[in-house]
Formats: sequence, C-alpha cells, structure tokens
Amino acid sequence: MKTTVMHARLEAMLARHNAEMDSLGEEVRANVIKPLCDRYKLDFIQGMGTYFFSKGEDTFGRADDASGSLRRSLEPVFELLDAEASDRHPLGFRVGDYRHGR
Repeated sequence: MKTTVMHARLEAMLARHNAEMDSLGEEVRANVIKPLCDRYKLDFIQGMGTYFFSKGEDTFGRADDASGSLRRSLEPVFELLDAEASDRHPLGFRVGDYRHGR
C-alpha cells in the first residue's frame, strides 16, 4: 500500500534528521558551550524543556540575565541555542549538559 511506503520513507527521513541534529548538538557542546563554560567557569544545564547557564547561585536563561563581557559572550550563544532545530524545538534541547571542572 502506498501509505505504508510513504510512512516508512517519512520515518527514515525523520531518523536521519534527528541523527544530524543530535550530531550538531554534540558539536555545539564541544566547540561552543565547553569553551564558554571553561572561560567563565559556568555550568550548562539542559532538560525538562529548558536550558541555562549557571555559576554558583546565579543562573542565566538568556543573555540579558548577565552583564559585561559575559553578556556579550552569551548573546550569540543563545541566538544559536534558540534557533529552531526541529518541530518548533530549539537546538538547545539537543545540547547535553556541561559541568565546568567536572
């Protein structure tokens, strides 16, 4: 039946897309998040439908939550993390946690 074939094609396409987005998330973690966190001694936490940076008691869920050079550094990072990656979900949902110094 044609619908079965099309459904199988759709599933294969989605699987490829998800694998590519997961790979991009790993690349962002390694090449963007880790260096930023190491520079500013931050943690990056992702889960439960959110993502943010933290340092001690301070949390940064957007660049405006920070000030000075940290704010300037966070602006392009949040722009990337907030970009839609799939099904109206941001790329940030595909980036794993990073704990500075751990």
